[in-house]
Amino acid sequence: MSTAVPRLYGQLKVHKPDKPIRPVVASHTHPAFFLAKFLGSEFQKVTSFSLPHCIANSVQLAESLHGMRFPPTSRIILTDANSMFTHIPVLKTIDIIYEILIKSGLSYNYVDEFEKLARICIQHNICYFNGETYIFPDGLPMGGPLSSLLGDIFMDRLEQWILKFGRHSSKALLWYRFVDDIFCIWTGTDSELALFTHDLHSFDEKLSFSVTDSSHAANYLDVSISLVQDDIDDNSLTPKFAIYRKPQYTGVNKFVRALVLQRSATPAERA
Repeated sequence: MSTAVPRLYGQLKVHKPDKPIRPVVASHTHPAFFLAKFLGSEFQKVTSFSLPHCIANSVQLAESLHGMRFPPTSRIILTDANSMFTHIPVLKTIDIIYEILIKSGLSYNYVDEFEKLARICIQHNICYFNGETYIFPDGLPMGGPLSSLLGDIFMDRLEQWILKFGRHSSKALLWYRFVDDIFCIWTGTDSELALFTHDLHSFDEKLSFSVTDSSHAANYLDVSISLVQDDIDDNSLTPKFAIYRKPQYTGVNKFVRALVLQRSATPAERA
C-alpha cells in the first residue's frame, strides 16, 4: 500500500439539528498506520488495562441496569464530552500510558521504546483537505488507529479522579460511558450537581462537557430509559426500557420509495 497524507472527510450527523459535520481522517494511508495498530494491540496484550465504566452498546447498559432499584430522589444525568477526540491532550495521555506500562511490570527499556514509537505515531497528526495540508495543534484525529484507545485511557483517568475526588461524587450512583456520551444516575441536589460538574470541567482545561438533567426519562444510544416506581418497593425507582430511534433526514428514503413505486407500476400507471 502506498502512503500519503491522510485525507480529511466529513460525515453528516443526520440526527442533530442543522446536520453538523463530523470530521474524520482516513488514516489508513499514514506511514505509521500499521505501527500504530501494532502498538494498540501490544498495549492491550501486555497490560491488565480495563475500562470499568465503559459499555460496548445499549444492550450491555440495559443488562447492567435491569432489576436495579434506586432512591426516589434519583434522576438521569446525561453528559457529553464536547469534541472529545480533538481535545484529548496527547502528551498527558502518553504519560498515562507510560505509567500503566510500568505498573504492569515491564522493563524501563521496553516502556521507553514503546513511548518513543507512540510519539512517532500520534504526537504530530496531519491531514489533507481541499488542497491544503493541516496539522492538529493537539488532540487526536477521529479515524486514527490509536485514537479510540488513547481517548479511553485519558477518559478512564478522568473518571477515576472525578468519581473519587469530585465534590459530592458519592451522589453519582452509576456512571457509564459510550465513547464520549456519559449516562449517570444522580441522587444529589441541583447545587451538589453544579459543584460536581464544576470539578468535572476543571480536570483539564481543554475538555468541556455538556450536562443535561433528564429527570426520570432519557434517550441514550438507541434505548429510552425511564425511572419508574418499583412494583415491589414503593420507595424505590427501577429502570424501564424501550427502543429509541434517533430522528433522521428522510429525503433519501422518500426518493428511494418513489423510485421503487415507479419501477413497480405498470406502463399505463407510469403514463
